[in-house]
Amino acid sequence: MKKSPHITVGIIHFHAREELMELVAVLNQGTQLEVIVVNNDQDRGVGREMGKLGVECIENARNMGFAFACNQVALRARGEWVLFLNPDVEISPDQIDQLREYAVEQKLVAVSPSPADGYAKPLPSIYSLLAEFTPLKFLDALVDKSTVTLVGGCLLIKKEVLVKLGGWDERFFLWFEDSDLTRRLSDLGYGFGRAPITIVHQGGGSLKKLSKQLQRDLFFNSLEIYAKKHFWQFSQLIANQIKYRYTSQKILPTLEDDQATIVVPNMKEELLESFLKKNFTATRDIQLIVISSALTNASIWKWRERYPTVRFIRIEKNEGFAKTVNVGLRVATSAWRGTVNDDVLLDTFPFTKMIRALPPKTGSFNPVIYGMDSTIESAGIVVKKYGKAFPITQFPHKTITQVDATNGAAVMYNALALGKVGIFDEKFHSYLEDIDLSIRLQRSGWKNVVVSFAKVFHAKHQTSNALGKYKQYLDFKNWILVILKNWSVGDLIFYFPSIFIERLRNLSGVFK
Repeated sequence: MKKSPHITVGIIHFHAREELMELVAVLNQGTQLEVIVVNNDQDRGVGREMGKLGVECIENARNMGFAFACNQVALRARGEWVLFLNPDVEISPDQIDQLREYAVEQKLVAVSPSPADGYAKPLPSIYSLLAEFTPLKFLDALVDKSTVTLVGGCLLIKKEVLVKLGGWDERFFLWFEDSDLTRRLSDLGYGFGRAPITIVHQGGGSLKKLSKQLQRDLFFNSLEIYAKKHFWQFSQLIANQIKYRYTSQKILPTLEDDQATIVVPNMKEELLESFLKKNFTATRDIQLIVISSALTNASIWKWRERYPTVRFIRIEKNEGFAKTVNVGLRVATSAWRGTVNDDVLLDTFPFTKMIRALPPKTGSFNPVIYGMDSTIESAGIVVKKYGKAFPITQFPHKTITQVDATNGAAVMYNALALGKVGIFDEKFHSYLEDIDLSIRLQRSGWKNVVVSFAKVFHAKHQTSNALGKYKQYLDFKNWILVILKNWSVGDLIFYFPSIFIERLRNLSGVFK
């Protein structure tokens, strides 16, 4: 039986083949190292080269980000410690051993070496961001520098601890995932720090092929994700203002023109089990991102092992459909991004064929949504100015039918459109957020359509039943939000009597 290594080295490769080859050649001199390379590049020659060197290589069909790749390494690692490396880091097996020895001596669960330039980045805070990205440099005096961010490009961590943490948070595509991991270690009281070992990190080698603006888009959208996870609401608003100084993108830019992403919101593990069992084959060419409040830091590894191409993101608690789905929409990089409820069966979902049939300026599209009794639940939605919406329950006679709004139970959105108008408004919590987004798309010149040759089956109310009477309140509140956001002053005045009557009906439901 092969002896388990002390350390597993995981190298995340993207556009840095030459540096990767040099690094692996150096690491192969270490006798107690297990080396695993994750290839996020489309260069399939990397896998062949690694095979010749006797190094395990995980080939990803699409780039799902640094954090996802790190978790792939963690799943396969046999070492007691895992060292995550960028290909452009210059480090020797002896230095790696010194890192581990320092961690053991100091009773630390995670360490990064000291960079050659001596820079130690503090954990991101609103003060550090303002000092770095605005003229308010004097605010640097208020930054807490006692906790230093571990560097994701060279980070050694005890595997047992990483597993307990639930791994790297896959809501981060690139940047800030190491700050997030550091913060979670700090919040839970683990010991970590910088080792007095100097290494050279060229930095940015993998990003040279990306434009400066694309790099800004990736960086500041990840900043927004970090702020939403760790900052108070007022600080989140400031972080967003900083973001929009550097990028106008409301979501991550498209990196894969011919790909699609489906976000699956989940509250119950048994529904997730059923959804993946029934739909995984149908979504083989589509990236799945599961956002779940039902998973624990321990159970999430079971799901990652069973479905290694699915991105699983654990959230602490359910805060509504809009906020849950937005977690996935923010991290997706596909040309089309949508959401499907976890109680939906994707019976006929020919994505490529649907895309080819769409008219220009399509912002969102639905398949025909059936109930489990095979009656049509929704072939699009009609929205009335007096503040009511009706599902279309007749089968469309045309291949493509333009509608007022698409149904969020199974919908795909054009990433270009989302980049302009934004994603779901989280003030809605649940219900009518799909209608609000459809109206915003339509108002900006995008079409909402239904594709008649595609169909799904929807077992309604599998999760909404848990809301009970709160659903009646949401219906009442959210209709007011839709109207105030999207109706003109003239419409408000003209339709006010009808709107008032409809809202009284909603209010009656609340009281009942």
